[in-house]
Amino acid sequence: MPQTAMNALDPVQRVGAQITEVLTDRGGLSRAAAQTRAGDLFTMVGLDPGRLRGYPHQFSGGMRQRASIALALALDPPLVIADEPVTALDVIVQRQVLDLLKDLQARRNLALVLVTHDISVVAYACDRVVVMYAGQVVESGPVADVLEAPLHPYTMGLTNAFPDLERAGGTLSPIEGAPPSLLNPPKGCRFAPRCPFAIARCAEPPPLVAHAPDHAAACWRAEEAPALRPTAREPATWAA
Repeated sequence: MPQTAMNALDPVQRVGAQITEVLTDRGGLSRAAAQTRAGDLFTMVGLDPGRLRGYPHQFSGGMRQRASIALALALDPPLVIADEPVTALDVIVQRQVLDLLKDLQARRNLALVLVTHDISVVAYACDRVVVMYAGQVVESGPVADVLEAPLHPYTMGLTNAFPDLERAGGTLSPIEGAPPSLLNPPKGCRFAPRCPFAIARCAEPPPLVAHAPDHAAACWRAEEAPALRPTAREPATWAA
């Protein structure tokens, strides 16, 4: 599933024709069977099958994203990779699309990989989370464990940069600096140049180690995380 459905759908071809093309060319269906299947797919994602004759520009943003979901599910894949599927939508439509994905996941026994920078989307829609920095996994585990008790400073920084209803009116703390070039990344921990808790040992690359059941982090100071988290919540910690 693409980030921007309008860019993924052919603007000069009817949406239904794009779905039936996949079903006939890749799915081996006859044209009549493909048209029936396209209608079923539209019904499944909450769209009127009569809209199959419409062009992408005649659909709202949420409808286009639903059409792209139908296209992604056309051949009954066991795995769906969704790349920022709700970034271009308003929050009400975001909720509707995420609810649709969760419903389809349950009904069709889908494995769903959601690629996103939006922590609220992760908290709402995901069971597990893998946090990556500069092309490497720095933390992984159940969503509640990772977001409520992060072990890696980068995860701590991400949670600080997101609004928290319990600290309404507080200052958001950006992580200063920029990710390194992957053409010449740091030899040790790739987050060390931006990390307020970096130590000399960070010149060595830390392994990804489990520090709790099903909760792993790649940080030399992960065992100290409970003591580091209060300091990480202070904006001054990240201001250097």
